[in-house]
Amino acid sequence: MNTNLGTISSDLAFVNDTIEKKFSYDGRLVTNNFNLGRFYDIKDMGELSSDFKITATGFNIKNIKASLDGNVKSFIYNGYNYQSIKVLGDFQKDKFIGELKSEDVNFNLDFDGKIDFSDKLPVFDFRADVYSIDLAKLNFIKSEQYTSLSTTLELNATGNKISNLQGTIKALDLTYCSDETEYKLNDIILSSEKTNTGKKLTLDSEFLDVAVNGIFYPEELGNSFVRLLSDVFPALQSSIGKEKNKQKFDFDINIKDTKEISALFFPSINISPNTKIYGNYDSNNSLFSLFLRSKLLNTGVAEIDELYLDAEKVSEVLYFKSKAQNIIFTDSLRLENFTFGGQAYNDNFESSIKWENPEKNSSGDIELTGYVSSPTRYQINILPSALNVRENNWNIDKTAKILIDSSTVTVFDFLIKNQLQSIALNGTISKNPQEVLNADIRNFDLELLNKFNLTGGNKLKGNFNCNANLKDAYAKKIIESDVLIENLFYNNYI
Repeated sequence: MNTNLGTISSDLAFVNDTIEKKFSYDGRLVTNNFNLGRFYDIKDMGELSSDFKITATGFNIKNIKASLDGNVKSFIYNGYNYQSIKVLGDFQKDKFIGELKSEDVNFNLDFDGKIDFSDKLPVFDFRADVYSIDLAKLNFIKSEQYTSLSTTLELNATGNKISNLQGTIKALDLTYCSDETEYKLNDIILSSEKTNTGKKLTLDSEFLDVAVNGIFYPEELGNSFVRLLSDVFPALQSSIGKEKNKQKFDFDINIKDTKEISALFFPSINISPNTKIYGNYDSNNSLFSLFLRSKLLNTGVAEIDELYLDAEKVSEVLYFKSKAQNIIFTDSLRLENFTFGGQAYNDNFESSIKWENPEKNSSGDIELTGYVSSPTRYQINILPSALNVRENNWNIDKTAKILIDSSTVTVFDFLIKNQLQSIALNGTISKNPQEVLNADIRNFDLELLNKFNLTGGNKLKGNFNCNANLKDAYAKKIIESDVLIENLFYNNYI
């Protein structure tokens, strides 16, 4: 039978049971380029070519119950044409129980078990041996490279989000290939169970262990945290949505060997084993704490040694402090004995940044204050402060202001000086191409760059002067400048 949706041929026996009021059919059903998506009004679903033995009742997607045994020759979903899939099982509108074997080169797997969306919470009870799935070819990710995901996936769980998950999800012997690089992530096990205090959620893997205990709704945590912070910053209240559920939980994260996962997702970042992140959250009593301890954190910009971070909210005050033994940018540019701490209350905050490198005769003591005036508008004040850079004393004598309003950043009166040397910033960075940020550098001694090995081993000498304007910073990034270098020497040559 040819239709505007495609071709269907059948050899079916039909039975109309007037007592049970059921209409059933049994036999063989063949489709050729039949547009299943249009038939069931499912957007991402396309044409189906198949050959099945079928025993079923109902024709409508809402009431169909069918036992299937056959092959899917081709099936278009999400823009990809799946081929060579064998199916043996029972199918209803929101349920499948049975076996599926796919020999598609980009979707090669064996499935055995149940997927059931017929109740309020979906039920998953299956094992899938995933030999190779190319997520890029299946249009689930964007990549021009070859990709391949393989694992043994075991699910025995109910739920459609973390907050209502019950049971265990296992991805065993997980391997991901991108082009010619293979990443072995091994076993990842996610478990969730009810306890007397709420729930216990655990994630076990070779790169990360996580334990969360209590009452928690991760999908609501962002809004809940802003609500909690609004005790400290009342100006944030206009951005708070309605609180659906109270949350009270503690968390413990142990970062282990991140070599493989870092190489795959954030290759420039390295976190040392045994890094700990822990704390608690209580929205009902408006309490929050976060503690971090790490031997080494490499961000790609700097290496941070012996880092600790403490943050606690008690009543209407937020306290925070951090310390690092070293923050290393280059071999000759580092901040030793670094501390950063402060507190916030009633839309205002105050903090200090300090470091001291005794061997390099370098130190810094920068004092900051500021306030929050709306969810998108902040002001930071840099108070009079002092820096000692390789025995060169630089001072900020006048309070500078930085105003942040959504994507617009305005700098007022930033000026740091060392005798006749000075660096000044004034102006605005915004999406308005006419607004300008001005930098004015006067009498800067280029020999300072030699002390930090920023000249590639060459020696510079002279006084650098520059007045520059940055326009259209978010698009064309136009820089206009006047530069004057006096008494320039390069490796002792003029």
